[in-house]
Amino acid sequence: MSHHSTQGLRVYNVGDDVEGCICQALGAGPLVKHLAPLAKTGAAKPSQRTEGAMALLIIAATAAVDAAAAKEATKENVFEEALK
Repeated sequence: MSHHSTQGLRVYNVGDDVEGCICQALGAGPLVKHLAPLAKTGAAKPSQRTEGAMALLIIAATAAVDAAAAKEATKENVFEEALK
C-alpha cells in the first residue's frame, strides 16, 4: 500500500485475543489483493505458515468490516485456497 494513499487500515488492539481487536477499514480491497497470495502460499508451504496465517487474519478482519475487502477476498478465493 502506498504511503501517499489516504486509504488504509487501522487496527486498534484491545487485549491479546482476536475478539479484542477493533478494526476500522477504509478502502481495504487493495490491501486484500496484496495479501491474498501470501495467505494462499502460507497454507501450502510450511516455511511460510506464520506469514500466511497473519495475512489470513488481516484479510478476515478487514472483510468483516469492509464490503470492498470482502468482495476482493471472495474474488481472490482466499478462504477456499488458504483452508484447503
